[in-house]
Amino acid sequence: DTDTDTDTDTDTDTDTDTRRVVGYLPTYRSLDPAGIDLSALTHLNIAFATPTGAGNEVEFVGATPAAIQALVDAAHAEDVRVLASIGGGTGSDLVAAKLGADNVDAFVAALLALVARYDLDGIDVDIEGAAITTTYAPFVLALSDALGDDQLLTAAVASWNGADIPDAALARYDLLHVMAYDHCGTWSDACEHAPVAAAEADLAYWIDDRGYPADQTVLGVPFYGYCWGGACPASTLTYAELLARWPAAANTDWLTGDGYEISLNSAATIGVKAAMAEDYGGLMIWELGQDAAGADSLLGVVAGAR
Repeated sequence: DTDTDTDTDTDTDTDTDTRRVVGYLPTYRSLDPAGIDLSALTHLNIAFATPTGAGNEVEFVGATPAAIQALVDAAHAEDVRVLASIGGGTGSDLVAAKLGADNVDAFVAALLALVARYDLDGIDVDIEGAAITTTYAPFVLALSDALGDDQLLTAAVASWNGADIPDAALARYDLLHVMAYDHCGTWSDACEHAPVAAAEADLAYWIDDRGYPADQTVLGVPFYGYCWGGACPASTLTYAELLARWPAAANTDWLTGDGYEISLNSAATIGVKAAMAEDYGGLMIWELGQDAAGADSLLGVVAGAR
């Protein structure tokens, strides 16, 4: 990583001869490498590494060390770079609590220990929402300074609170994963939560308004949808669940019927976005465990576009 706060990192990962496909995989999913088409990925972000208590130790919660190591080793065998993602929608407050000036160095040291323990390729910062405070930039700069030259520092970001991320922190990231989804959801009225037009606007914000390099800006896509109405089996459904119940989900982003309205990204739309991503830094997926199997796989659509 660069040790200045004025220029975006230029890690060897910025080579765009092979378009990036970044897949997140939560530890509450199966981590069996046999169930993942690692050949379709360039990067795997394991979500989430979490502070484990009053101290600064960081570990992948919900998975055994043996399972993590087996996944890392299998990914490396396919030349996939593996990062530990920290934060997320439910864990950002836990991470933010470790970022005070009197503790940040110890927390950075714990993250470096995690990287060394599993032979990881870096850290992905997915601190979200109100957890992004004045402690965010000093933490990112300290972590950037501490990581090795061959290790990555990446981030998942949302445009709706992008102004909370200072330029000094933004400049330290090797890749920026734009969460171009959740424009509505369980907290709102029904709408298309991840349309192509919104993805274009999200990319434009980070590239045109914030000046982040286009070839390091990675378009995020959802492998899930939202369901509103009394007939919904759940408010959030994986693509596999949607397709099993509503086969039309393969070809449309909006499903309506008696007592339900559903927003998703169909296989057709994922294909459109995969083609879009060729003009940027690649495609990011939240998340691999939500995919359908076999010929219905959205990851298969992405792989076919590479």
